[in-house]
Amino acid sequence: MFLGVCTVHIAHAQENTPVSERFENTLDAFGLYYYEPTEAWLHPVPQQLKDYGPFDMILHSSDEKIEIRYRFKKIKSKQDLANHPQLDMFQYVASLSSNEQRPNITLTEIESAIIDTVFNADWGLYADFQPKESLASFPFCRLIGLYKEGQAMIYSMVFYEDEIPEYFDLPISFREEE
Repeated sequence: MFLGVCTVHIAHAQENTPVSERFENTLDAFGLYYYEPTEAWLHPVPQQLKDYGPFDMILHSSDEKIEIRYRFKKIKSKQDLANHPQLDMFQYVASLSSNEQRPNITLTEIESAIIDTVFNADWGLYADFQPKESLASFPFCRLIGLYKEGQAMIYSMVFYEDEIPEYFDLPISFREEE
């Protein structure tokens, strides 16, 4: 079922994407596919906070009560923190999550078969947490961190109120190597 949904998104992706030319160029530079959700209408919004970014794209839907943000980090050298995906992601989650006494952060490893075949990545992890109020007006966040060795560390995060929409299972992936 999941892969069937992915195929539909792949066929639909990049045709009706409500993204800027700058974002499309960034996707090309990082070798990424963006999968446009077919069930919801998302529109780009300008960046307002630079404390937690920069973000490469911010999409919002008041109907779905969600906001999706993307951040891409190019691997420049072996010393880059982004070249160590676990450390980079843990640091990023710590900076985005609430500073409450008992923060509830749940980390879930993505199965290697899904990492390989669906995301075309070398590593991946989900993080569910309560974001800082200064970051988002939504009470929950799911962050997907994906890493491709020698290429990039990418973050896709959805801020939501009630539930995570199903289409967030595959918001973005690396392109298959040719």
